[in-house]
Amino acid sequence: MKVSKDYQDLPNWRFFLWVIISSTIASYHPLKGSEGPSRLNKLESLNLSSNYLNDSTLSFLKGLSSLKYLYLDYNQLYGSINTKEFDSLSNLKVLSLFRNKIQDFVTLTEIDSLSKLEVLSLSKNSIHSFSKSRENTGFSNLSILYLDYVFSEARVFILQSLSAFPNLKVLSMRYYDLFNIHGQGILPNLKFLERLDLTESSLVNYNFFQTVGKFTSLKSLILPNSGLSGPISAPHGLCELKHLHELDISHNDLNGSLPSCLLNLTNLQALDISFNNFTGNISLSPIGSLVSIQDLNISDNHFQIPISLGPFFNLSKLKHLNGDRNEIYESTELVHNLIPRFQLQRLSLACTGSGGTFPKSLYYQHDLQFVDLSHIKMTGEFPSWLLQNNTKLEGFYLVNNSLSGSFQLANHSLVRLSHLDISRNRIYNQIPTEIGACFPSVAHNNLSGKIPEMVAQFSTFKKSTYEENPLLCGPPLTNNCFGEISPSSLSWYQTDIF
Repeated sequence: MKVSKDYQDLPNWRFFLWVIISSTIASYHPLKGSEGPSRLNKLESLNLSSNYLNDSTLSFLKGLSSLKYLYLDYNQLYGSINTKEFDSLSNLKVLSLFRNKIQDFVTLTEIDSLSKLEVLSLSKNSIHSFSKSRENTGFSNLSILYLDYVFSEARVFILQSLSAFPNLKVLSMRYYDLFNIHGQGILPNLKFLERLDLTESSLVNYNFFQTVGKFTSLKSLILPNSGLSGPISAPHGLCELKHLHELDISHNDLNGSLPSCLLNLTNLQALDISFNNFTGNISLSPIGSLVSIQDLNISDNHFQIPISLGPFFNLSKLKHLNGDRNEIYESTELVHNLIPRFQLQRLSLACTGSGGTFPKSLYYQHDLQFVDLSHIKMTGEFPSWLLQNNTKLEGFYLVNNSLSGSFQLANHSLVRLSHLDISRNRIYNQIPTEIGACFPSVAHNNLSGKIPEMVAQFSTFKKSTYEENPLLCGPPLTNNCFGEISPSSLSWYQTDIF
């Protein structure tokens, strides 16, 4: 298509233009006179991504004074980008230059261009520096900066030059190599910074927790898989972040106990410390004091967690708790008559250990959507009351416990329940006909009677769904429902499944 076509018909275009230009863009020549982009002086959003634009084509942007959103991703912009190329874009708020070949971003003294810019993306470039004179007021409103996947040998200089953006609120440097960078002054003091994302940024040999306290406005700190290791030996900087709402230090090699000063983080709403090597009894940790917590992921560590869930009772806002692959133990705490203040939506404690009887704290839950309490050797009867009390339940897993009693579902229809796995228990009775649209696994129990007809979803079930229930009969099993099987065969669970 010809870029100049019908410009005279476009002066009132105000909102969005997404230009798909053919590969001949490399031979593009700037338009002149009445054909120029000044005819689009009301255009507010322009997407020129995934073309063959190079530096010379930036002159095409002159005259787009109303432009607020400009996307030049996946092009061939190369080398040093001078903001004088955008000096006519006085209303620009968002500039995305993702995946080009930019090395330097320069702002001249005499030009206050991009003074209204709020969001700048330079991810997947080879940035070496940001150059900005002290007198220049450009970028004074920049609040969000993306430097993800930036590969450069001038890593330290780039970090120091971030002082060119003193009002930053969001800084994303995901997959940014900080390996072997030392010193407290590496990151400038961005006093308004609210979100810092250093996902997979190789914080090896960098005492990050000692220095992070200077970001006093920080609300989100994202550090998964960033090379952090050892105990949090100098946590005071971290514990000074009183406004922190979100902390993610998952998938690292941190160990030892959680620092007690974490109880200062009373505004914390989401905490993810999964896939580390933390140790200790959760009852003695500061987690029970995080009164604002809603999402808590402590899975894949070496914690001891009481099946009573007593340490979490005071967390009234807690909705999601994931403690998978830790050690569950039968609690001796006097919490039997206490009512938890939380109403959980998701509970996952697929662990090892010996959990004792089914936790009474779940009697008081009515909003559960997902429950996994597998592999913790719980005893007692099948908790049909949990199905009765939680009409929103979608997934229910009690694999490899020692639960007994009758297999009963709720009196009401469990229309949302799509997955039910109670295999490897001692549950008896027939498979309820009201099992509905659920996809169950009931293998290795003591169920009896005829398997529901193989229609609808039951037509897809294999023998493994029902096997090792000696008194269960009908397809897809080979047991004939007109014969009898000796009760002496009901001893599968007396063997150690491990």
